[in-house]
Order: sequence, then C-alpha cells, then structure tokens
Amino acid sequence: MQNPPKPLDEGARLKDIFPEAQPQAVPTTPDPKTAEEIEDLTQQQTSAEVERYKQDTGERKRYANRVFCLVTGWVIAMFVVLLLQGFGWFGWTPLADSVLGILVGGSTTSILGILYAVVSNLFKAQ
Repeated sequence: MQNPPKPLDEGARLKDIFPEAQPQAVPTTPDPKTAEEIEDLTQQQTSAEVERYKQDTGERKRYANRVFCLVTGWVIAMFVVLLLQGFGWFGWTPLADSVLGILVGGSTTSILGILYAVVSNLFKAQ
C-alpha cells in the first residue's frame, strides 16, 4: 500500500519537491521521426487538396452544363410562347396580358435567380 503524500509547506516550490526535475531547452528542429511524420502529413494534405480540386472541377462542369441547359431551354420556351402569342399559330388561344406578363416576367426572374445562386456558389473565390 502506498503512503499518502505529505502535506506541503505553504512556501514549498516544485523544485523543492522534485529537485531532479530541471527545465530543459526545447530543440528548435524536429527529430528525424517527427520530420518524417511532418513530411508525410504535408504530402497527404497536398494529395487531398488535389483530389478536392479535381472533384470541384468535375462538379462545376456538371452543374454549369445543367444550368446552361435549363436557362437555354427556358429561353427557347419563352420564345415559343411569345411566337405563338404573337402569330396565333397552331390554333393558339391568346393569353391575357396579365397572364403573359406573369408567365414571362415572374418565371424568368425565378430562372435567373436559380442561375445566379448556382453560379455564385459554384464559382466563388476560394
């Protein structure tokens, strides 16, 4: 069984209790094993950054293409609606001016908002 520690005097200092424990100078350069670990971690970080960059580039290409197709399709659809409205082709029943304004204005604003949100988040500065 271990003896309980003796009570310390109020003026006792750590060096009085452990006289053999002296402060040592900390080396400024890492030992070889630590240097090897630092080099390995640096390589892992660089590799992870390259993989992230490749993945980001792939995602940017994919979503940029999707957004381009969406916006192009929307512009074509609005152009067709305006042509049908203007010329009355294929028995098109003219839409009221308010309906046409809401269709073209409101929906186009939504599409442009989606375009802005996707592009600003995909291509933000890092």
